[in-house]
Amino acid sequence: PPREQLYFSKQPRQVEWKPKTLDDYKQQNPSKYYQLGKLGPDLDDDELIMKKVKAEQVKYFSKQLREVNRQRAAAAPKKEGKEKPSVVAKAKQEAA
Repeated sequence: PPREQLYFSKQPRQVEWKPKTLDDYKQQNPSKYYQLGKLGPDLDDDELIMKKVKAEQVKYFSKQLREVNRQRAAAAPKKEGKEKPSVVAKAKQEAA
């Protein structure tokens, strides 16, 4: 009776599989190993393009800023005044 039959059984099932031999493997697969090509980067990716543009803008801005700072430093008057004595110099002065 099929109703009383179990859904699973520990008895082995009949299968139509037979192990392959080394000759079968060699016949199915190529005898030499060869390396396939690689994909490489997607240079037209929007994210990558935006990243490059942003880096270029930062580089340009830093170049301009460096030039402005160089001009300001050249135009600024040099400070030639009395230097404040350091803590060590003060201590030596008081000790003497």
